[in-house]
Formats: sequence, structure tokens, C-alpha cells
Amino acid sequence: MSTEFPPHPTQPSALSAQHFAGAIWRLILPEALDGPENMAVDEALLASVGEGTAPPTLRFYEWHSPWISLGTGQQAGDLDAAALDARGWGTLRRSSGGTAVLHQGQLGYALVLPAGHPLWEGDLAASYRRLAEPLALAFNRLGVRAEPAPASLKARFSAGAPPLAARICFSALGPYELLDQTGRKIIGNAQVRRRAAALQHGTIQLFGNQTDLVDVLANATADERRDLVCYLSTHVGSLEDSSGHRFSAMKLATAIAEAFEDTLGVRFSLGTLNETECCQARALARSTYRNPDWTFRR
Repeated sequence: MSTEFPPHPTQPSALSAQHFAGAIWRLILPEALDGPENMAVDEALLASVGEGTAPPTLRFYEWHSPWISLGTGQQAGDLDAAALDARGWGTLRRSSGGTAVLHQGQLGYALVLPAGHPLWEGDLAASYRRLAEPLALAFNRLGVRAEPAPASLKARFSAGAPPLAARICFSALGPYELLDQTGRKIIGNAQVRRRAAALQHGTIQLFGNQTDLVDVLANATADERRDLVCYLSTHVGSLEDSSGHRFSAMKLATAIAEAFEDTLGVRFSLGTLNETECCQARALARSTYRNPDWTFRR
């Protein structure tokens, strides 16, 4: 599948870099955690940034073993529990929408800003579009031609998708998600908006793809699985596929942070979670993201 991208609109989607000149955000460099810990940290950051006890934060993270995250409204029955147990893969339910994502070979990121921040202005598509620009710039600087896909490409991307694809998040195209030069999706994004703060988090496929996820879908025939593997193979890519090089999580995180600085005019201060965030993340991992009552509530 190849994609021709339309010309950029005459009205820029990004706010002027001068708008944020002098703003200092916290940068948290990649650390490998398990699935519940990663989602609990994102939730803790929403609370601390919303309360004003922490600055706007861009966090990067890895997954130290394979996990599948379900969208907040997805049916847990979409997955085969026995197949997951056989592979030793964990399952969790994230706070954002969408459907299942297999987390392996990826860099995760989360940008957390107060609810009234200008980057959230307008509808959801407007904010996705603004935040796609520094991500695309970082990828292009690494030699991966990537473009934010406008809404007009959504139907074309999913044309011919088998019914089983509805269970897998990477099989569909969200607003302004990035496609490589062959039209394959290399990043998946989602947002969580609360009263005091909002978060955009996502996963960037460093290498591999989502085809292994097909093996743990429930109630699917061999023919249905084969069709979905074929579809994902042509619709989901990775930075390694696109460039011929395998990038480290740190190299990609650094490139993205620099692109945010250059695009928005912000400056980053290297930081870590504060003590309150650490305590809250541990509590949330225990009470919510490791809790079967939350994970399998649907």
C-alpha cells in the first residue's frame, strides 16, 4: 500500500514557537516497567500536573516484557486467556479508548499538560494535529519519512479490513497518526482528558509489528487469523522497516524532545517522578491496573 499525502493546509496547525518561548517542561527519559506500572505512572502524572504540584511533563517509557493493553471500553473476551497464559503475556486495561495493542518492540510516550493549555484548544483532531508535527519532525530527522495522516485518509486506510481487525488498535487510523512512505502506520495515539489536566500517550513501533497479537484473539478461525495477519503486514510498520536501522529508545526519545523544543519553543529540564507521584503510582498499580476487577470489568 502506498500513500500520497495531500499538501499541507494554508493555515498552520501548530501554535507559534514564540507562544511558548521560555516555558520549561520536565523530561523523563525511557525506563522499562511492566504494563500496570506504566499506566499507573501516566495516571499519577495526570493528577500531579492537574494539581499544579508538577510541571508539564513529557515522559518516555518501555515495557520490560510483552503486555497487551485493552481500550477502556473494550470487551476482555476479545482475547483468549489460555493463549495469553501459554505465552506468559500480561493483560491490562488502559484509561484511554481504542482497542487492543501489543506492547513489544516499542517506545511509549506521554505528554501531560494542564487542561487549559493552548495545545488542547479546539476539538480533539486539532490537538492531535498540533502534536503530530514534532513527532513527524523527529522521525524525518532520523531518516524516516513520516507524515501525519489527515482525516480524509481514514476510510482509505481501512478499506478491505477483515472484521477481526476491529479488535486491534493499530488496524485503524486515528486523527493525524503518522504513516511512513509506504503508507504503513508506525504510531498509535490516544488522549485522556480530566477536569484539571489532559494527557496524550502513544506507542511508537521501533521494530516488529502487531501480527503476534492475532494469535491471542478469541473465537477466530484459522482463515480469519490469516486474513488479519495479511492486513496488518501491509498496514503496520516500524521505524526499523522504514529506515533499515534499529533505533534505541533513548535515541528516539532524544530526537522527539529536540523536535518539541524546536517546534514549540519550549525547553526541557531533565527530571524524574517526585515522591508523591511515585507513591501514587504504586497505589494505582495495585488498586487499579493490577486489579482483575478493573481489567476484566467488561
